[in-house]
Amino acid sequence: MIRLLLPLLLFLVACGDDQQSGPQRPMLGSVVQADGQVVIPGPVTDQIWVTGSLMAEESVELRSEVSGRVVEIPFREGASVKKGDLLFKLYDADLQATLSKLQVQEKLAADVENRNRQLFAKNQISQEEYDRTLTSYQSVKADVEFTRAQLSKTEIRAPFNGIAGLRQVSPGAVVNANTTLGTLASSGGLKMDFSVPGKYASAIIPGRTVSFTVSGLPDTGRAVILASETRIQEQTRTLLVRARIEEKPKSAFPGSLTRVRVVLSDLPSALMVPSFTLVPDLQGDMIFVMKNGLADKRLIRTGIRTETHVQVLGGLAPGDTILTSALLQLRPGVPVKVRDQPPVSRL
Repeated sequence: MIRLLLPLLLFLVACGDDQQSGPQRPMLGSVVQADGQVVIPGPVTDQIWVTGSLMAEESVELRSEVSGRVVEIPFREGASVKKGDLLFKLYDADLQATLSKLQVQEKLAADVENRNRQLFAKNQISQEEYDRTLTSYQSVKADVEFTRAQLSKTEIRAPFNGIAGLRQVSPGAVVNANTTLGTLASSGGLKMDFSVPGKYASAIIPGRTVSFTVSGLPDTGRAVILASETRIQEQTRTLLVRARIEEKPKSAFPGSLTRVRVVLSDLPSALMVPSFTLVPDLQGDMIFVMKNGLADKRLIRTGIRTETHVQVLGGLAPGDTILTSALLQLRPGVPVKVRDQPPVSRL
C-alpha cells in the first residue's frame, strides 16, 4: 500500500509547487516582449524646490522702554504713518514736575558758578571752592538731561514710514517693557527667507535670481538673493537665505508661505533616464539595455535627480536602447523584442 501512495504523494507536491510559484523566469530561447527607449543627450536644469516665507522690508513690534499708563493713542489702525509720528503716549506728569524743579536748580547753579568763576579769577576764592561750585552745576545739568531722556521714553514714535498694525492696548492700560503695544510694517517692498540644504550652500550667490509661487495663488514671482547666513544651522543642517522680491504675485502679503525654485546649474548635454528603470543591486544602480537583440545588464553611475528622471554619468552611451518594462522577467542574455521604441529619452 505504501508503495502505491508514495508516487501519488510526490505528484501532488509537484503540482502544488507549480500552482504556488510566482512569475517564472523565461525559458532559454523564449523572447521577452518589452518597451524600450533610445537615450540621447539633451539639456537639463539642475534645481531644487524649498519652502520659504514672505516678510516686510522692515517690521517691528512696538514696545515701551519704561513702565507706565497709556494716556493717548493718536494713530488709526491700518493707516499710513511717517517716521517720527507719535503712536503711543504714557503718563508723564511726574517726570514733567521733576524736570521743572531741576531746571530751576540748574539756573540757580549756573548763576552761582558764573559768580564764583569771576571771584576765582580775582583770587578772592580758592580753587577748591570753585571746583565744588562747578561740580554742583554739572551734576544738576546731568540730572536735567537724564529726566529729559526719561520723558522721551514715554513717547513711542514710528521708527520708519509704514502701515500701523492692530494695537494691543487701550488708553488707561498699564504697560511695562514686556508688553507689546502694536506692530508696524513698512509699506514698500517685500523680502523672502528660505532655507536650502547645506550641501547646496556653494550655489547660493548674491544677485542670483530665484522664482517662487505663493500658496493659494496662481502667479509666479521673482526674487534676487541678497545674502545668506554665515554658517549652516547645526540642528537642521540648512543654510538660511534672504532674497528681495522683484516681482510679487498679486495679493501676496507678509507671512505668506512660498515654494521657491532654486536653479543650481544648467547642463547643456546630459543623459537622462526614467527613475523607474533603475534596478538596485549590491554593486550599485543597474539598468537593462538591449544589445544585438539580447538583454544586457549595465552598472551605471548616476548624477542629479529630478522628480521623474535620473542623470547617467557612466555606463551608458548615446544611442543605447534602455528597456522600460518587463524588468522582473529580464535576465542578461535573454532575447528581447521591443514593442515600443520612442526616438529619444529626455526631459
